[in-house]
Amino acid sequence: MTRHGSLAYYLAAWICGCFFLTLCVWLAETWRPMASPLWMHGASGLLFAYFYGLILGFVPAIAGGFILRRAMNLMKWTAVVEWMIAGAIVFFLVILLLTGASRMWTVQGRTEPMILFLTLRGAELLMAAGWWLAIPAGGATGLVLQRIDKAFNRAPGTEATA
Repeated sequence: MTRHGSLAYYLAAWICGCFFLTLCVWLAETWRPMASPLWMHGASGLLFAYFYGLILGFVPAIAGGFILRRAMNLMKWTAVVEWMIAGAIVFFLVILLLTGASRMWTVQGRTEPMILFLTLRGAELLMAAGWWLAIPAGGATGLVLQRIDKAFNRAPGTEATA
């Protein structure tokens, strides 16, 4: 494992962040049964959406996790509530930024290269589902990331005894 738990931190940002976001989108879509596609219903719809969420949400999750960790270390905030609020804000802003970049390509009428498609399109699809869905997902991701950061970055001499 890395010295400060970076591998666990960024893996959790990707896996948990994409799950929370997929869950928010799935819940929003299944509460509108007439408007949502049939494949979105049920547990198989959640797993299907999560699979694509992992692919399209990789860059936003890693970027959001990186910015969140740097901001929290800079401000020396350690409380769960602070991480949740900051996570909601940071992940929402990352989604907004990536959506804007994706729309710039679309407005120009150019076809995106595959790497840009995989980097930017997930954010635009999330905005189409509901801009506000990034806020609770970012807050939940902030909670998980705070717990991981706290576990790996304890002050010397405060190790738990088992």
